[in-house]
Amino acid sequence: MDYTKNLLNFHKKKEIHGKLVLPCPYENGYTITIMAMNSNWREDKYTQIFNEELYALENRLKAGAAVTELEAVLRHLYILDGSDWIGRGEVQEITMAATIAAYECCIASAKEH
Repeated sequence: MDYTKNLLNFHKKKEIHGKLVLPCPYENGYTITIMAMNSNWREDKYTQIFNEELYALENRLKAGAAVTELEAVLRHLYILDGSDWIGRGEVQEITMAATIAAYECCIASAKEH
């Protein structure tokens, strides 16, 4: 995705269902961004990242990735999460938490089956 193009088109933003959307050259011409016009933006962001990561992980497994590969990435994410000595900011904290949760969920589900 061309984030620079989205930033340049910020003045063309619209609000749809309480979400701020920016012009995007994909699909229907718009993509919902991380910014919400309501107080639940943190939950919206967490849900967005969790769903996107889970979808990507499920596709990786379908393509033949081993669960051990995902476990190795998860171990790395745990290390990154603990290495926050300069501070990430609220959005990155939410992103990290949602990403780790998606990996944990996907690995647990794959081990069940």
